[in-house]
Parts: sequence; structure tokens; C-alpha cells
Amino acid sequence: MKAPSSPYGDTKLACEWMIHAQCKAYGLSAVALRYFNAAGADPSGLIGEAHDPETHLIPLAIAAALGDGKPLTVFGDDFETPDGTCLRDYIHVNDLAAAHVAALEVELAPGAYEAVNVGTGKGASVREVVEAVARATGRPVPHSVGARRAGDPPSLVADASRARDLLGWEPNCSGLDRIVTDALRWEAQPAYGSGRRAAARRAAAERRPKERPPGPQPRAQSGVEPPQIHLRAWRELRLLTQHELARLASTSPTMISRLESGVARPSPELLVRLAAALELPETEWLQHDPNASRPGSSE
Repeated sequence: MKAPSSPYGDTKLACEWMIHAQCKAYGLSAVALRYFNAAGADPSGLIGEAHDPETHLIPLAIAAALGDGKPLTVFGDDFETPDGTCLRDYIHVNDLAAAHVAALEVELAPGAYEAVNVGTGKGASVREVVEAVARATGRPVPHSVGARRAGDPPSLVADASRARDLLGWEPNCSGLDRIVTDALRWEAQPAYGSGRRAAARRAAAERRPKERPPGPQPRAQSGVEPPQIHLRAWRELRLLTQHELARLASTSPTMISRLESGVARPSPELLVRLAAALELPETEWLQHDPNASRPGSSE
């Protein structure tokens, strides 16, 4: 095993040692997933990264191309790599999610511990990422070349053979253009993204008083207050994984049958139960609108 090249890597390895020790001492079994460069977003455009400050290359390059952020700085172009910029192994977040499922489902003997790399085995340079963002946005990415950052290794690329052999896992959507296209779909959302305009929109939204949109009230039953429906519960109807569906099936067989039948306009009662089953926060409730578009369509 290659020694970590940074204090960050040292701390992750120390955590692996602790997990391994617990397995040996108490007969547990565990799989540690060693992420490489997690990137992209869910293709729905509803799930992605949104944090401040943003430090990841792909969101910063997209913001620069859209005129939504500062020009990108490429830290060093004199590394011992084909084009002089750092090589990294970018793995789509949905492939990472699939690796988690595979790790949960693999059968290990008591006391067994496995550490596996989760990556593609192929590196993409900073310049290649910049070119991919330019292709996806149809715009050049304003950027300049700066000095190297201390501690940046020239190349970090996974050997993911153990993940294939142990977990039966393969990356299916981690091509660089696919990663960038999905990230762009997320970054372009009005409420999200890492650029200045997105931050301004979020700040303005927080300042606005919370008002419920007009819409028909669900009928009250037996004097009970009409249920209010959370928008996220509506969207979750199209985003549930098979594992979540199985969990809901144990809670409510009726609910699962309606979800699996592809119901597009569920009753308020069904959505209330869905929100409760998913433990959604009881804040910013929105009224049920029977004329609303189905999840996944334009709203």
C-alpha cells in the first residue's frame, strides 16, 4: 500500500486502522471505500454540491465559463504529466453511490475487513477538465496559470481492481464529459450552483418572507386541519432508490404499490405519509396543487 502524501490522507488511514481493529476485536465485518475525486451531480439536476467557499475544480470552471465566478486559476503547468497539469481520477457521484450499495450487500466473514479504491483507473488533467467544461457550456473558460500548491502530487489515479473483484462494481457514468454535463445541469439551477449569481439568489430568497403559494386547499376530514404538502416529498416520488422503496414497503404496502405504479398525482394523504416515512423536516410546507406538473417535468 502506498503511504499517504498529506496529513489528510494520514487521518483517513488512521480511521481505517481503527475500523480494522474493531473488526478483529469484536467479529465485525467492514468495507472501507477510498474515494478518488468525487464529481458531477445527479442527472435530475435536483441533487448536487452547494457549499461556500467552493474549492473543487469542475464547479469553479463552470462558474468561470458562465461568467458567474472568478477566472479559474490553474495551479502549475510544469508537472511531469502529458500536458504539464495535474492528473486526477474523477468518479461520478452516482457511481460512488452504487459502490456504497455494493459494499453493503457483499458478504464477508466475521472479522473480515476490506479497503477498496473507488475510481475509474483513468486520469484527466486540469487542462482536459477545462476543455470539457468549454465543450459543455459552449463558452471558453477564463483562466490563468499560477504557481504550484504545496503538497499537490502530479498524478492520483486509482487501481480499482479490488472493487471489481470483491464488489462486482464498475463505473458506468464516469466519463469526463458526462460528469461535466451533469454538474452543469446542477450548477445552472436558479437556487444552487457555486457562482456569484447563485449566491445572490440564495441570499435574496432567505430575505424574502415565507409565503405559501395560492392553490386549492385539500378537504378537511373530521375537523382535522387540511394537510400541507412538502415540495420535496412530491419530488421524492421520482427519486426513490430500490432500497428506499423496500423500506417504505415494510411501512405501508399501499404506499409502495402506488409508488411503483408510477402515480404522478398522489393524494395529499399519500404525500403526508411519504414525508413522514422519509423523515422530512416539517418546515416550509407547500400546499398540494392537483394541477402541478409531474415530478421531473418543467415546473
